Amino acid sequence: MFGIWLLCQLARSLQLNLPASGFSGNSSRNSSELVRAHEAFQISGEASNRTLFTSFGARGEFVPMKNEQCDIARQYAAAPTFCTTGIDRFGDLAPSIPGFAQLWAQMKTAFVGAPCCMGINHLFAVYHAVLTLKPPVIIESGVAAGHTTWLLRKVAPAAAIFSLDPAGPASYQLQYQGIQGYFDPVGTTYLTGALFQDLSAARWDQLIPDPAVRAKTLVILDDHQSTIERVNMLRRWGFQYIFYEDNYPFGVATSHDRFTCPLLTTIQRTFTKTLFGDAYSPNTMCGPLPAGTTEVLLKDRFGKECKLLTVAQHKANVASFQGVLDWYFEYPALFRDCPGAKRPALITDVAQLALLGLPTETEEIWGYGHLHPPLMHLKPVPPANALAELQTAIQLAVKFTQDALAGAQLV
Repeated sequence: MFGIWLLCQLARSLQLNLPASGFSGNSSRNSSELVRAHEAFQISGEASNRTLFTSFGARGEFVPMKNEQCDIARQYAAAPTFCTTGIDRFGDLAPSIPGFAQLWAQMKTAFVGAPCCMGINHLFAVYHAVLTLKPPVIIESGVAAGHTTWLLRKVAPAAAIFSLDPAGPASYQLQYQGIQGYFDPVGTTYLTGALFQDLSAARWDQLIPDPAVRAKTLVILDDHQSTIERVNMLRRWGFQYIFYEDNYPFGVATSHDRFTCPLLTTIQRTFTKTLFGDAYSPNTMCGPLPAGTTEVLLKDRFGKECKLLTVAQHKANVASFQGVLDWYFEYPALFRDCPGAKRPALITDVAQLALLGLPTETEEIWGYGHLHPPLMHLKPVPPANALAELQTAIQLAVKFTQDALAGAQLV
């Protein structure tokens, strides 16, 4: 959900036991969230005092990372300032809560060990998006332990699912991580592990040949990549529905921390908070530019590839993004206890959590942290340009694959 430093805290809080041989540790590649958490935990050496990252919850109990979670919550404007078409599209979400709570009860009993790796607030958003769109195909870029795949299959039993992750559920083993990996036995194509294909490398004209089906496909991005790059690539293929999970606010997405952007040696590493960002998020372009901003740090490839943009270049990205959006909806939190946040949660009374059978803040994997993940619908490519755009998409996918094999492209 957040950058690897937060994942490091998760790894510690779950008291993960790792095999003696460890993981491959190739930090130049993307990987599952747990593997990246392990890598960060090995190199950080600063995770010894969890009280630095805790605060009191609604009932006086300690909640991991709550101070910073709430600081992030307060960074979101009352609405996505520059992406307002569609902000009221779904109206009242409350009627969807009981059905989600029932599914959560099933999810708790479906897995032995700890839940992983998407939090309840974001799972509710995914649940509502899939239930509403009823997509014939779902692409899940970023799979982790596969628990979200389980939810997708329950909500969309007839959908074809493509799950992409360099590691995937096989890297989660109960005896080592305390987390049970899940493989969907029917209807899911796994492009994970040795079969991994990056979303940018996959030949979607072959995997989903019918352009009408691609237009109805839901693409779930939980892969920590630049929004502008992903959106432009997906639109060329004819995809229109995108859910983007790690929707950091501007100050987090562009954090000058010391864990991301290793090749940018000129920037001052002034961001000292625990929870940092690793991707140029939709909200970075949809939210207001903070006063006094003179440059914008664009992060891609889970924070490994970065460049500094001028304000004019950033505004050009904003205009480009606005130009391809049909509508855009940022999900509210299902529950959150953060006074001063400009966006109300659907549930504000902690007693309702117990009535619904949902965990408390201390029990929930992210302490009910929330990044207002958006569901967006892209304008289709004009028919006169569709073939040329498809040909470009194919050429770029082939080039991405060739560059990755040659070591010239980070995946």
